[in-house]
Amino acid sequence: MTKGCFLSHSRFDEARDRGTAFHEAIELYWRTGTAGVSLKYQEWIDSFIRYPNLSAWEPLAVELRMIDRRYNVAGTLDLVLRHKENGRLVLCDYKTKNEPAEGKKLNKPNHRAQLGGYLSLLWQRFPELDITSCRIYWVTPSQTFSNDYSAVDCLTSYESARQTYFKKQLPF
Repeated sequence: MTKGCFLSHSRFDEARDRGTAFHEAIELYWRTGTAGVSLKYQEWIDSFIRYPNLSAWEPLAVELRMIDRRYNVAGTLDLVLRHKENGRLVLCDYKTKNEPAEGKKLNKPNHRAQLGGYLSLLWQRFPELDITSCRIYWVTPSQTFSNDYSAVDCLTSYESARQTYFKKQLPF
């Protein structure tokens, strides 16, 4: 079995399908105030909607597609939120996960470089935005929690990864 065939018929299918359904439902939530519905993944949607203090934030950008033609990098950032009282801006990304096995902790890989990539793309288009932190929303069927990271740390991680990638490329 080839790698491509394995990936197209693997556990990644469920994660991809869950992420797509979740993103569609939550995009509708941020745009209209009412989340979409998914028969298969409703628990993740409901878990996120129950997250404390969401009502203190308003969306500035939802599912924003961006491109950097200089480095041929593109992506869709999930969300930029603005705090309704203090105006603070935070770049956000969702990570939908299954419940960890009993006695295990949720696996939370380092996504700083990914967040920094979105931040780099966003600042190319909107350099006036004062984003001081980046946030991952970890969403399982039973709970949602978040981790905030320094925007500078995320940008530094991305730039380092980008530099390493280009150093490994062939010269032609």
